[in-house]
Amino acid sequence: MIKAETMLKKLNLFMLGIILILGLSCSKEKELNIDEKDLTSCEKGASCKYLFTEKSDLDKSPIVVIPGDYRLFLVENTIGASQVSLFIKAPMDTQQFTLNDKDIQNGKVKYYQVCLSCDYVALKPVGGSVKGKNLTPEKPANQSKWLIEATILMEGVNNPTVKHTVYVKQYFTPNF
Repeated sequence: MIKAETMLKKLNLFMLGIILILGLSCSKEKELNIDEKDLTSCEKGASCKYLFTEKSDLDKSPIVVIPGDYRLFLVENTIGASQVSLFIKAPMDTQQFTLNDKDIQNGKVKYYQVCLSCDYVALKPVGGSVKGKNLTPEKPANQSKWLIEATILMEGVNNPTVKHTVYVKQYFTPNF
């Protein structure tokens, strides 16, 4: 009888341990920490936009937004006849997100340069990180404000020795 009670106690302790481990592993999503200091500014003489739209994606042809499954963030910098656009594809089902090297390499960040009279090297995103947070989750999407911090590592499309880093830390507002 004593042996059965000892076994039962050990089994109960084992089950309690399993429940504790499972409980700790199912913890709430950790809140992203993005401070609102030192936001990037638009370069002198340029026009910049920081916008987002929902349920969108990019067509295979450059800069065509189509219906899709993403929250699409746009950084647009226009100076004279030159325009640079950086698109970030984020999940729709969350109030915060992070993207890593693998996400960027898998096409979650797109970079386009358009200039008919410029001599430039075509660049593509190859790594980096992006984190974003809805600062107004209690508001409807068309009134919300997101804070995005992104460091995107770029390299030349035809010449990988050409390297460039794009850094953005800015508020994004709805474009719908």
